[in-house]
Amino acid sequence: MYEIVPANESTNVVEPALVVNLRYKKDPSGASIPFEFKIFDKHKTFSQSSSHMKLVSSAASFAMVLRNSEYKGDSSYKNILSWLELSNLPDQRGFKEEFESIIRAASRL
Repeated sequence: MYEIVPANESTNVVEPALVVNLRYKKDPSGASIPFEFKIFDKHKTFSQSSSHMKLVSSAASFAMVLRNSEYKGDSSYKNILSWLELSNLPDQRGFKEEFESIIRAASRL
């Protein structure tokens, strides 16, 4: 389980935009260990975002489009493919290429 709680809106990059609190176990019988992950808003547009952000946005948007989620916004197969293309990452194992073919196949359904 996870919960994302946005922090107060701030233009100050020193304050996190949101904080994700997680717990994990090193082994099933051990005690859970808390972990806090702070995310900062660097006031960049999506086109200025990292290739990793574009890739994960493609994956998340694809899931929302498949489910016709009310949260999909203006996501479409065309947008998802363009974001994936902009994610300039090495694809040594062909995962990105396979993901692209899945998106194209879904768009034809």
